Amino acid sequence: MRWYRFVLMLAMAVLLPIVPLQAGGPSEGSIPPGFWWGTVLSTHSVEGGHQNNWTAWEAVPGHIADGRISGMACNHWELFSEDQKWMKELGQNAVIVSLEWSRIEPQPRQYDQAAIDHYRSMLKSLRSQGIEPVVVLWDRTLPAWVASYGGLEAPAIILDFADYSKVVAKNFGDLVDVFVPLRDPVGAVDKAYKLNINPPGKCDLAACAKSLVVLLAMHRGAREAILANDLTAVSGKKPAEVGIIAGMRFTRPNRPDNPMDVGLARANAGISSFAFVDALLKGDLALGTPPQPGPKGFGKLPTNQQPTPPNYDHRVADFIVVQYEGLEEIRFNLLMPLFTEKVIPPGASLDGAGQVIFADGLSALLASLARYPVPLMVMVTAADSGALDRGAFLKSHAQAVKKALGQGVNIRGFFYDSLLCGFDYERGFATQRGLLRVNYPVQERSLAPGADAFKALAIPGAEDDSLPPTSVPGGTAGDSSAGDPALIAPPADSGRDVGMSAGHTPNGPVAVKKPAKKTVTKTTSEPPAARKNRPKKPTKASAAVPLPPMKPSEAY
Repeated sequence: MRWYRFVLMLAMAVLLPIVPLQAGGPSEGSIPPGFWWGTVLSTHSVEGGHQNNWTAWEAVPGHIADGRISGMACNHWELFSEDQKWMKELGQNAVIVSLEWSRIEPQPRQYDQAAIDHYRSMLKSLRSQGIEPVVVLWDRTLPAWVASYGGLEAPAIILDFADYSKVVAKNFGDLVDVFVPLRDPVGAVDKAYKLNINPPGKCDLAACAKSLVVLLAMHRGAREAILANDLTAVSGKKPAEVGIIAGMRFTRPNRPDNPMDVGLARANAGISSFAFVDALLKGDLALGTPPQPGPKGFGKLPTNQQPTPPNYDHRVADFIVVQYEGLEEIRFNLLMPLFTEKVIPPGASLDGAGQVIFADGLSALLASLARYPVPLMVMVTAADSGALDRGAFLKSHAQAVKKALGQGVNIRGFFYDSLLCGFDYERGFATQRGLLRVNYPVQERSLAPGADAFKALAIPGAEDDSLPPTSVPGGTAGDSSAGDPALIAPPADSGRDVGMSAGHTPNGPVAVKKPAKKTVTKTTSEPPAARKNRPKKPTKASAAVPLPPMKPSEAY
């Protein structure tokens, strides 16, 4: 147990200066012109038809919580134009969308021109509708040939990823100005090499540390390849900006007056994502301010030395997308691994994936990141649960962003993950996060709770203009109860009855019975004008219980 104490003390000593107090004032700012409102499309979650390391992982019983495989997912690969119509209807002017490496490079140095042309068509369509694409190159999946030689543990992936990034920049640089090489690298490595819930499924701290170093090098190599090969400025500003998506929680001590809780909270916050982001913004994990010479001789300590301010002149990230994951409260406990117990406070509201919802923490977290001389973007998500009010969730987190703007934080956009209820990796299809539900057997889209709230944020005054309930924008009308989870069908191989509302499908309007006690008869002939003036029905979602208000002294 002595080495545990040593590691803990070392982590505190290194990370206490990195993670400052996170506290902010009550002021609130306004949304600046050109602010981005968007959603997220994770390629393996929504595209369908993939062959990568995740498809092999899913085939093993027990790896996915609900026992399903991604399969065709939401078939966004073929239905991207329909989904982009929904984006415009929701008021989006931006989208975070990832590319599938295994589609573009199915074999080493063999690039699929048909896949490249398809992605070009998708990006051109986004541009034509005034939607800014933020393109992610790596979103948790690897081609099978990369996984076969060791994946993130093998240094060879650094050069392979740089070559892939070069191809992306050359083929899409005239359509994209904003790139993200890596999405949440620390979170992905934790799940793959510590928690054993993502491929390759290990509990190996040495492999975990090695993979993080490799990912740092992957980011640097990808950034150099993108900047060298994308010379076209689509928006008339810089040809390319390269940033990072970092998963972050608002971390605070369970007992603010307990120094062990305070130290553990700061160390935990730093280890989670701050250290990785700090390395990118300083330019390198190992390179920093040279040590100052001190007095010579055994036992002599330097005196009167002031800490040197951090230098961000050599940063390798142009922006940070904060993937906010709620509250994490830390308590010192001798009986827990690394003496760290994660506590769910009384009265806390959890989403369907266990996230402790705490919007106040977002504004404080953003204020703590304001020390970096780069703009921020915010990404939030909430999985369905019986107590979740997604509309209130979106409004409270948007309010937290406005609060941070009022404190002078440079924030460029607000994104909700996800547009579609797709395959949620280790959780399968059980956690319905999207603003659009998907009836998977027929690939029908319908509004989920929170869609109206998102549109009201993206388009001020849009709350007076209700969305069409279950049709493609400009298509046929449908059932106003489409947000009801009971009407959303599972994948065809789940063995349960299929229930859906009447509406638009790839094969035209259909009507399928829903498993309720009474039969509801609808018509699809209602004109759009009548539908627009029809009164809205309230979303059926119970209110979440708020956490106690945050005190500035409790925040770390």
